[in-house]
Amino acid sequence: KQVDNRLRALTSLLEPAMIVMMGGIVGIIVFAILIPILRIGQGIS
Repeated sequence: KQVDNRLRALTSLLEPAMIVMMGGIVGIIVFAILIPILRIGQGIS
């Protein structure tokens, strides 16, 4: 029971951290795609 409780506590702590990590990775990918597009847009105008 103690091990089960510890695992539940760990997963409850890790879930928000994992969501934040995934959001950060997605944000980095979005920036990596948008920055070159914006530079191309500035180069044309």
